[in-house]
Amino acid sequence: MTKTGAHPVTPRQLLSSLQYVLQNWSGQYVASKSASIPLYTEGTYQSDRIALLKTEAVVLQALGFQTYVATPHLLCINYLNALSILQNDEDQASRSQLVQKAFTHLNAGLLSPQMIYLTSQPNALAVAALYLAARELSISMPDGQWWEVFDIEREELGFLVVAFLSMKEFAEEQARIWGREGPPLDCQALRDLVKQDTARNT
Repeated sequence: MTKTGAHPVTPRQLLSSLQYVLQNWSGQYVASKSASIPLYTEGTYQSDRIALLKTEAVVLQALGFQTYVATPHLLCINYLNALSILQNDEDQASRSQLVQKAFTHLNAGLLSPQMIYLTSQPNALAVAALYLAARELSISMPDGQWWEVFDIEREELGFLVVAFLSMKEFAEEQARIWGREGPPLDCQALRDLVKQDTARNT
């Protein structure tokens, strides 16, 4: 995900963020506005950096070094421009909220159990996120079935809107399942979980 952003992210930033999340999730650290990032030693960073670069090389080889990904985020902005919504100077705050809300739905959709990023085209995801965000914020969109201009049918739009809406329940369910321990984030934790499940089912 860091590669799709407008700003590059260094290995140190990526690994420090992961370390922060791991410590926070395990209950070793409670985040607050005044808190600082937990100590991440140079030795641990260097070993993690080597592992990260090896993993990245394996992933790139598996992808055949085809790293271009069409993301719906940029399409959201383009579609709002095409609909002349961003050019309207009357209510800039609500337009900014519309974009933020649409991006929130798109980011949450990456975790969708329906795997909508694999089953739907980026233009469909962008339109569905905009439609839902506008509805939630009570922002009026152009009259008529404006989504058809972007080659989206009503049935696909409805499916994606429902998928985005279901993410809140999915996140709450996962939080109940995993609790403070969180899901396995490394190979050993995943092996341990598989062993536990196998022992439980036999």
